[in-house]
Amino acid sequence: MQFSMLFFDIDGTLISPDHFTLSPRNRRALKMAQEAGIRLCIASGRCLGICPQEVLDFGFDYAITSNGAAIRDLKTGKRLHFTHIPAEDARVAYDVMRDRADFLEWFVDDGILLTRAHHDLIGRRELPPWHQRYFDQGNTPVVDRMEDFFDAGAPGLEKINLVCYDPALIAAFRRELAALRRFDLSSSLGRGLEIGIPGCTKGAAIRRLCTLTGIDPAATAAFGDAENDLEMLHTVGCGVAMGNAPASVKAAADRVTARYDEDGVAAFIEGMLKEGERGGRAF
Repeated sequence: MQFSMLFFDIDGTLISPDHFTLSPRNRRALKMAQEAGIRLCIASGRCLGICPQEVLDFGFDYAITSNGAAIRDLKTGKRLHFTHIPAEDARVAYDVMRDRADFLEWFVDDGILLTRAHHDLIGRRELPPWHQRYFDQGNTPVVDRMEDFFDAGAPGLEKINLVCYDPALIAAFRRELAALRRFDLSSSLGRGLEIGIPGCTKGAAIRRLCTLTGIDPAATAAFGDAENDLEMLHTVGCGVAMGNAPASVKAAADRVTARYDEDGVAAFIEGMLKEGERGGRAF
């Protein structure tokens, strides 16, 4: 079978090890999929503001960002769905972490909001390069006190994000937040923690987008490599784990392709289209 839509995690899946670019082979394969009438959708833990410009410029149809909190039609620019973290939940999470977290990111309206104190750490604290590039652009929203943001209703809050922490501290935060039963918790980088509300996942966003577009989820495939991709891989008709994914992700997938730095996305798409030409199954 040929799929109607393909969903792609970004880091460790779709883009090159530099975290910014598409390899020539992946670019060719994505173009071939488009020419075959297949729609393409980003499905990332990133907010839209830190998605690679090269990916956004390529011509994807849709973007699922902040682990499913936002869905955008990239052709029209229209936001199709948004899941808001309530201010009271955000305040609870902040109270758990505030005395031990030296840098908290708040994904708000496609960007990253920081407190003034955390903003002053930019350039002096380890950050992923794609976060650093966003901050270097100088358009980061800043508040003096998170309490003021909460008091205003935490408008536009998509996700709470921690990056580049000691794994022991991340594990402690995860245990304490999980005990509250108020959050969906996941990780894509190993040294970070992504915090959303229950039910806000890439898989849930895929189901919503399929409803909006009239596409059967069974006629879709998704590519991922990390914990926050697990539900996504179960939601689609064919879940594809990258060769660099941990064993738990590979076990959840229908297929395993080559590593991301070996153009595993392209390898799968090329095989899928070749099988389609022969009238066979894509997987």
